[in-house]
Amino acid sequence: MLRFFDRTRRRNELQQALEQARRDALSEAMSVMEAWQAAKDFDTVHAAPLDDRERARAAYDGTSLLNAAVETVTALALGDGVTYGELDDPVAYAALEAWYELNQVEALSKEMLRDWLLDGVLLPVIADDAPPSQPAWVNLWDTVTHPVEVQTERGNPRNIVGVRLPREQRASIGPESFALRRNQPARVDATGTQLGVSPLATAINPAVAHDRLLELRLRLHEIRGRLNAVYYAFADSPEQLQAAAARFKNMPRDGSMATLWRDKSTGFSEQLELLTAKAEGADAEKDIRAYVRAVASVAGIPEHYLAVGDTGNRATAESMAEPMVRRMESLQQLIVGVLTELFRKELVRRFGPDRLYSMTVIEVDGLTRTPKTIRVPASALTIPFDAPPVRSTDTDTTRVLAALNAKLISQQTATRELGYDPALEAELKSNESGGDGEDGGAFSEDAQNQ
Repeated sequence: MLRFFDRTRRRNELQQALEQARRDALSEAMSVMEAWQAAKDFDTVHAAPLDDRERARAAYDGTSLLNAAVETVTALALGDGVTYGELDDPVAYAALEAWYELNQVEALSKEMLRDWLLDGVLLPVIADDAPPSQPAWVNLWDTVTHPVEVQTERGNPRNIVGVRLPREQRASIGPESFALRRNQPARVDATGTQLGVSPLATAINPAVAHDRLLELRLRLHEIRGRLNAVYYAFADSPEQLQAAAARFKNMPRDGSMATLWRDKSTGFSEQLELLTAKAEGADAEKDIRAYVRAVASVAGIPEHYLAVGDTGNRATAESMAEPMVRRMESLQQLIVGVLTELFRKELVRRFGPDRLYSMTVIEVDGLTRTPKTIRVPASALTIPFDAPPVRSTDTDTTRVLAALNAKLISQQTATRELGYDPALEAELKSNESGGDGEDGGAFSEDAQNQ
């Protein structure tokens, strides 16, 4: 009887000790889980990478999605960069060649568009140390790192009369020394120091979340590979359990082992249920596509331009391309407009404001073209900067030919819709054939037969 009592007491003490060991292990596991959830590396809610004015730059440098969007928009709008044609005035043309070569305008134009997309501000400043006989450098002022103060006319804030730069020499410069473009925010900054906001500002969070999702999926696969096996050990005491667990202390660096107690007499054992994180590829694809679509919509480009195929057919894609084309053309006009303003001011700097330049204009009366040479100041001189075409010529050709064959448009309209000058083409064909050019138009029967 006494022996049975001692055996029962030992069993109770053993169960209490094992229960205490289980509680201690569970408490330690919960502490590890709470620390893991609170770790900054696994925090899925991120604050802004830097302050608001630097967020777009940080996302461009640190996320693949926004970087791809900016580079795609730049390639669509400018290709290899802005080029130039000939000027009728030899002095202005020589100045244009020298200015274009010195400032490497092809590369400069792409840098200008990138800064516009990231900062929402363009402030190219003309160097003031070049003599009138030489072209001047054009430097893109970093308005984020070195904020500037815009000086406006009293009572008319839209009329900018100067800019104050944070430098010691010649801090204040007049309109003759810079060109300024701003994408002003809808909500005015209370401090008045924010010149503009990035056109891609609302794409920053989706781009950061997209990059974070890819990182977390990689970490998820790493976490799933950390548990290699569950070891069911036979032990009559916590000491024996710890001794059994000691056998597996020297595991590979990326592996681990869970040790559980099991009663060999009854077969009962502790259990450890592991939660397997969901890592289905389909769910991740939906999340990634949502972020890509968010960034693509803000950038004004189709999602398949960011390496994610959509489900639309060709007709749908062509109809959806019109907003993108208009966005790209507006960006082209922005950059060409800034370069035109800069070179006109370069002409004034070198040759003075009173200098007149020769320019040929064409007066068109029906199919009659009359060239005329006029003299204009630098502010009215047309600068032949050009950007690559964005629209698809194949689509335009098919559309115009279908309308012409159905007699919905005239021959002159068809010629003009394809980007040609009907009067010029009639004159050229008349010179080629020796005729009088009365039946002008690139789509006339004589022209088609030739």
